[in-house]
Amino acid sequence: MNTEQSFADSAAIALKNGANKLGDAVDSMSNSAHHGLEAAEGAASTSLNNAKHSAEDMLARGEAAFERFGAKASDYAEHGLSSAKHAAHEAATNAKGLYNRYSDATCSYVAENPVRAVVISAAVGAAITALLMSALQNRR
Repeated sequence: MNTEQSFADSAAIALKNGANKLGDAVDSMSNSAHHGLEAAEGAASTSLNNAKHSAEDMLARGEAAFERFGAKASDYAEHGLSSAKHAAHEAATNAKGLYNRYSDATCSYVAENPVRAVVISAAVGAAITALLMSALQNRR
């Protein structure tokens, strides 16, 4: 019986050692899984922070680009308005010059040819009167 007892004790010790090793292996796997989860959480947190910073950076660059675009648009509008004012001023100056030139030419013509100027003036007046009378009669 000693042999059987000794065999049973050895088997019990071997089972106990095996169970302890199995428990240690399970604990080790559990610790590894826990560390893996912590590492995954850290990586996910880092990725999320990186994405947040990238989005904030893109937003800041977008705002800066929009401000530059707005400033350029304002500059272009201001330049266009200035050019339009300058063109209007030039047109007014040219119109005044033409008016003065034709006015002077008319005054000179009347001073040099007073009778002819009166005859032309009367003929133009008569033509305008005839056109107006004709237009008024067509309306009735």
